[in-house]
Amino acid sequence: MNGYLETSALLSWLLAEPEESAVEAVLRQARHLFTSELTVAETLRAIQRHNSPQRIQAQERLRMIQSRWNALPMHSALLQQVGQAFPVEPVRTLDAIHLVTAMDMRGEIEDLRMISLDRRVRENATALGFTVLPA
Repeated sequence: MNGYLETSALLSWLLAEPEESAVEAVLRQARHLFTSELTVAETLRAIQRHNSPQRIQAQERLRMIQSRWNALPMHSALLQQVGQAFPVEPVRTLDAIHLVTAMDMRGEIEDLRMISLDRRVRENATALGFTVLPA
């Protein structure tokens, strides 16, 4: 299985939130992980804002998992697609970037599944034909 790792799932795993074990199980199953450059930026900001002892551990876990994924650049053609209508509106801008990045990759990456905990991303990914994990 190949997975597109969206920020909400990554943060849940990094910060040891209640869904951590479900996300970790999916990450272990993934043959290849893909994400957007956006995920790195969003994650670094969220970790910086997270004022707890878990912050250092989260930074270490991030460095570890980054070696397993391919971060795809946000190019202008991709960003122009962000304004399109999605099956389940409203969609926030950052969520739209994740969705169009995953859609763009789907043509090149076999068996690409969306790994997300965000309700809006999950609903739209399902409507767009993705298998969404964790189940």
